[in-house]
This record gives sequence, C-alpha cells and structure tokens, in this order.
Amino acid sequence: MSERITMIAKKSKMLISVLLIVILIITITAGCKKQPLTAQEAVDQLIQSITYKDNKITFTVPANYPDTTQWNILVAGRLEEDGFGMSVHLFSEENENKSWISGQTYSIEIKSGYTELLMSVSLPDEDGKTIERSIDLLNVDDIAGLK
Repeated sequence: MSERITMIAKKSKMLISVLLIVILIITITAGCKKQPLTAQEAVDQLIQSITYKDNKITFTVPANYPDTTQWNILVAGRLEEDGFGMSVHLFSEENENKSWISGQTYSIEIKSGYTELLMSVSLPDEDGKTIERSIDLLNVDDIAGLK
C-alpha cells in the first residue's frame, strides 16, 4: 500500500513538472509574437531598410505595421537622356492604389542619367500627426548613414 501511495505521489510530481514546462513554452511562444509597430517605428524601419548594391536601391515595407493602406511612399526625381530632362515618378501605382505589401522588398534600378532621386515617406501616427522622412537616394553616404 505504501508503495502504491509513493508511486501515485511520484506521478503527481511528474505531471506537475510537465504541466509547468508546457505553460512555460506557451508563455515564451506568446511573448515571441512581434508586437505591431508604431508609425514612428515603421517609418524608421523602412528608412533603415534602404540599401544600395549593384546599381540597385532596395527598401522593404515593414511587416509589422498593421495597416499598409496608410503608407505614402513617393519616389520621384529627374532623368537626363539624350540631352533631354524628364521627371520620373516610381511606384505611383502602389502609392495611388494604397497597395503596398507588408514585408515586401521593392527595388529601383539606378540609371546613369538620374540627376535627382528622392524618397519621401509619410505615415499618420496614433495621435493623428503625420510622421515624415525624406532621403536623397542618389547620395550613397546618406544611405550608409541610415544604418
């Protein structure tokens, strides 16, 4: 009889230990979920994602911002070709349709004729104010300074 009581007590201790481990795993897993970014954090993250490599500039729309329809990302500049200058507006469709995809990386091929290429990013914050940042995409030092 005492052996049986000892065996039941051991099983209870083991069950409690297993239960505590399961609770710990669930707590850690829940804590690892990324919290949504604030507007300021999202704009900063997008700007910091800008890279220049092999005549391409890339940037990534942050994955953890809850509403991609709020992004206003303008990329515009001037391109000189054959002695003529023209204005360029990149990603106009994405911006007008508010169809930016969170987590997606977008790229710009840098042509030798660009004389200006600026990115302006804005996003309304939680208080109704607009967070705005601009960057000269042709200034590699500016891009390197973002990191």
